[in-house]
Amino acid sequence: MLLMLAAAGGIALIGVLPALPPPWVLIPLSVLAVVLWLAPLLRALATFAAGLGWGLASGYLLLADQLQPAAQGRDINVTGEIVGLPQARETGQMLLLRPDAASAATLPSLIRLSWFGGPPLGTGDRCRLTVRLKAPRGLSNPGGFDYHTWLVGQGIGATGYVRDSPDNHCSGTATALSVGRWRQHLGRFLARESGQLNHVAFLQALTIGDRQAISETQWQVLRRTGTQHLMAISGLHIGLVATLGYLLGGLLGRVLVLCRPLSGAVRYTSVASSLSLAGVYAALAGFSLPTQRALVMVVLVHICLLRRRPVPIFHILSLTLLLVLLWSPLAAHSAGFWLSFGAVAALLLGFCGRRLVATGRGWRYLRQTVWSQWVVLVGLLVPLSCLGLPAAPLAPLANTVAIPLVSWLVVPPLLSACLLADIAPGLSRAALASADVAFDGVWRYLLWVDALAPPVQPLATGPVVLMLALSGGLLLLGPRHLPLRWLGLCCLLPLWLPPTGDQPPLRITVLDVGQGLAVVIATPGRTLVYDAGPRFSERFDAGSDIVAPFLQHRRIRTIDRLIVSHGDIDHSGGARALVAAVPTGLVLAGEADPMPGAVLSPCRAGTSWQWDAVTFTLLAPALAWDEADNIGAGNDRSCVLLVEYAEQRILLPGDISVRSEVKLLAAGSVAGPLSVLVAPHHGSNTSSSPAWVDALQPAFVVFSTGYGNRYRHPHAAVVERYRAGGAVLLNTAVTGAVEFVWHADTAPAVIRYRQRQRRYWFAESP
Repeated sequence: MLLMLAAAGGIALIGVLPALPPPWVLIPLSVLAVVLWLAPLLRALATFAAGLGWGLASGYLLLADQLQPAAQGRDINVTGEIVGLPQARETGQMLLLRPDAASAATLPSLIRLSWFGGPPLGTGDRCRLTVRLKAPRGLSNPGGFDYHTWLVGQGIGATGYVRDSPDNHCSGTATALSVGRWRQHLGRFLARESGQLNHVAFLQALTIGDRQAISETQWQVLRRTGTQHLMAISGLHIGLVATLGYLLGGLLGRVLVLCRPLSGAVRYTSVASSLSLAGVYAALAGFSLPTQRALVMVVLVHICLLRRRPVPIFHILSLTLLLVLLWSPLAAHSAGFWLSFGAVAALLLGFCGRRLVATGRGWRYLRQTVWSQWVVLVGLLVPLSCLGLPAAPLAPLANTVAIPLVSWLVVPPLLSACLLADIAPGLSRAALASADVAFDGVWRYLLWVDALAPPVQPLATGPVVLMLALSGGLLLLGPRHLPLRWLGLCCLLPLWLPPTGDQPPLRITVLDVGQGLAVVIATPGRTLVYDAGPRFSERFDAGSDIVAPFLQHRRIRTIDRLIVSHGDIDHSGGARALVAAVPTGLVLAGEADPMPGAVLSPCRAGTSWQWDAVTFTLLAPALAWDEADNIGAGNDRSCVLLVEYAEQRILLPGDISVRSEVKLLAAGSVAGPLSVLVAPHHGSNTSSSPAWVDALQPAFVVFSTGYGNRYRHPHAAVVERYRAGGAVLLNTAVTGAVEFVWHADTAPAVIRYRQRQRRYWFAESP
């Protein structure tokens, strides 16, 4: 086990490097691994060196499969095959295209494309398309989802969109034996029956791993109840199918023995049937990371059964971890990797030395089920803390009922319905209706549990707190008669304590929201959010998917004041979702836009308030929504906010144009020098006039823009204007989130998040 964990550690360690060493390093690493292997006491170091070598080799191959700079931003003709399930969007669909060998010489082996207005496509269709591509890129924020790493981990070497062209053409279907075709066939079968089903989105997730139809509201219920794992085909589902396959194979083996005595017939048919069904189900699920882990463990357990040699279960888990990393070295950068293996390890530790009972033993089985959910909750507290994710305190209550119901009343009839879809349509519909009714009961129960759930607090992440929590978890999950087990609960309590240490008097974070703006201003006791970023699609917006996770990561539970500078969607698009996700006090807005669940008031010049030692003042607009002015709607209605702390002055002007700049300067509302200026209108040439730059003399200027945005913000003339004035220029498209922290009346500490979290697969900054 030590050898396998050392090799896995070597592979995972390469993933944290900001850059890869030159390829010749593989030669001494290989020699070192061989030499160390010859010394029995140093074999763990040998496998560690081998793991480093494997991780490096995989890294070189990964970088070689990224889109080359010469191919970015221009039209390219590509021919290839659609793989995976196309995902429907508001105005089109998202596709994965595998280029043919002729194109693969200059293009990555897998491309993710958006096609707006294109024809409906299916897995296996062959297409000739005109596309415009760019290297993988994602937003970079504390507590945010690392889309860039996810893309690279999926083997996607480029993203882009299909251009309008008369040459675009798709035809053909996948072969009859194609797994993709069967996934698509089952998805369409379930879609056809959706009129008679209440929970078709969940049934699709449980059948083919397609979760795109599950709404964000439904996901929130699953997260709060700790049952989102039910929608990821993983150990629970693969284990269930493998068990059913083993039982069916055992029946077949007994029939064979009756017909003709065959040595080991029952054992071999049981294992073959179990592996076959588990493999088919994993294929239908698209071989996701949890599915890979579960399938590998099932295979290893069956190998042990065939060999009739007991193997410690932790050895099987260690080998599974190593095999998953050998296949996908970047898997260790996925939250699902740590939560999946952490849950299994916790269960193994929690049941070590405890006798398992059969399902028919009533009270003892119920007690065992409840204990398993407690084990998972305790075992995942530290991984959740490290990942900055909340815990679901009512997860044991929800899972104790939901897991058995889904395992025995939903999945078996659902899979039966899929198997009978083309053979016996009537029976298939009956089985499907049965699964839908059973899941309806599960969902009603989860809604009831969700109504009981208190607000989930983010967990502390200090090293001392985490070590205490880890020790407490090991105590609680240890053998039943372990002395002083009750101390484990005491060790877990610091996870929920308020942050210790002095909070900085002022912290301002300009989040990376692409082409838009979202700024979080925090004093020791209050939080203000200025703009909530754009709404990208019906499933993704900056408010709920960037700002809210950032606040959760910082353990900020409420927003005391939200300012929506004006109505443009790149500033206001995420506001409604943010208010729905985080309790919010007063909302000030430059333009009237009713917001359910919020107290809305107009921004008005002269409004001022003080939090702790920080003063906030609105400088514009001069008139409210319902008062006549000559500004009209749009950019010049932006709320202009001045933040003052001691001698430090920070200005957030929204999207004002030169016209508003002139008015502010003429009125004497703003004057330099400024500590920090968020460039008006993302650095557009319609703002930041020479008079504005000369008057304000900012020390730092932040451009909040999207990488490679079509507006070409910030404008070259504006950049040069600020640079000539001596300002330090920061662009969120390059730096990721930018944070300014004042600990006293001095120059701020500046944190560039993308540079802090840099990995070797991140593209070089433009």
